[in-house]
Amino acid sequence: MSPRRQVCAAVLLAVAAIAESARGAGEGRGAAGGSPSLTESADADSDAQSATREADRSNERPTHLFLRAAVGPGLFTANSGSSTDRRHFSGTTLSLQAMVGSTLVRAVAIGGAYFRDQVFNLSAKDDVINGNEPDLSRVTMWLDAFGFFIDGYPVSTVDVHLQGFMGFSILHTSRKDNANVDDPTGILVSVGGGYTWPLGEHGSFGVMARLSYAGLQVSETFNTSTTVRVLIPSVLATITMR
Repeated sequence: MSPRRQVCAAVLLAVAAIAESARGAGEGRGAAGGSPSLTESADADSDAQSATREADRSNERPTHLFLRAAVGPGLFTANSGSSTDRRHFSGTTLSLQAMVGSTLVRAVAIGGAYFRDQVFNLSAKDDVINGNEPDLSRVTMWLDAFGFFIDGYPVSTVDVHLQGFMGFSILHTSRKDNANVDDPTGILVSVGGGYTWPLGEHGSFGVMARLSYAGLQVSETFNTSTTVRVLIPSVLATITMR
């Protein structure tokens, strides 16, 4: 082979080698920038699922409406008068309560409530027998209260709930002889606790012990008022929707 042909062959071999090297580099870049590996796909899917779960949790809302009704027997005790001549009242009650509110979170609800304690078998006893003992045979008495409540389940795994209430109360006194009698008024505070059992998807029924105390005032004369202290323990059957 002549020297000229040898040079041409060498040039062609060099060009072919350069082209082959360039093609290999392009394929490497395509593999690096193409479809992700199985590990990368799994990581991406896991991240997407985590983001979806976080979004679902952020969109979760508790059931807004909270309803509870309760009824049961109780004991009525009250006293009034001076420390030297105190009058004590006693009786039984039919205790009722109705609550309407909203759930702040799944375990806590707040709202408004109405309490009523209808008194039966009312009797009175004075510390000093001096002839001014009242005749209660024609008297009907009941306690009304309107206020705010909070109810919650302190342990999420146990269906035990605690209830608190505070509001304005009136001890109504009705006489069959239509005598004009002022009704004692004041603040009532109540605490309670009970256990519930599920009833459907959003309901429950249960039993609760409740203790209510009211410190009331009533005007006797123009410049004189009397304090009436009322204490009512009761046991109630409850039904709740939340």
